[in-house]
Amino acid sequence: MMERKPRKWFFLAWEIPVLVLMGASLRYWNARPKPAATSVGLRLSEPRAGQLRIQWDGAAEPVRKASLGRLEMREGIERQEVALSSEVLSKGSYTYQRANDEVQVRLVVIGPTGERAEEESGFLGQPLTMPSDSGAIDKARENATELEAQARWLRTKNARLSTRIQQLEADLQALETKLQIPGGK
Repeated sequence: MMERKPRKWFFLAWEIPVLVLMGASLRYWNARPKPAATSVGLRLSEPRAGQLRIQWDGAAEPVRKASLGRLEMREGIERQEVALSSEVLSKGSYTYQRANDEVQVRLVVIGPTGERAEEESGFLGQPLTMPSDSGAIDKARENATELEAQARWLRTKNARLSTRIQQLEADLQALETKLQIPGGK
């Protein structure tokens, strides 16, 4: 019988494609984009006019691991920062009294080794209006009139006291001259 020789080429025919496929898979695995940082779920709402409720997920990984954080609120050119302890961060909300119709809010959380997670959101609400209650307007006018009267009285009293101070300084100078005290000392 004829002895059969092993087919070396047969093994290479399937080994080479498998090795190429493994190399391509490894290259794809290393080149894929890294997952983005976990979201803190920042959201804004307005339960009452002017009261901006800022909420985030207190159980989100960056928030749970954070040792401190801060909220940054921007309203036009005005900017305000509020420091947040880990206890406040874990509660997941903060109420802010807005003054404008547009507010930008950024939450920054900082972990114990300095790693940061940031998320920003914007709010656009109705412009805040003055009360249309005529009683409130009349009361404000009365208050303004009273304040103007107090300001006039204070100016008059200030002028009298200024005159009295000048008289006392003149008397002091006359005494110093009589007692021959050089330069008032």
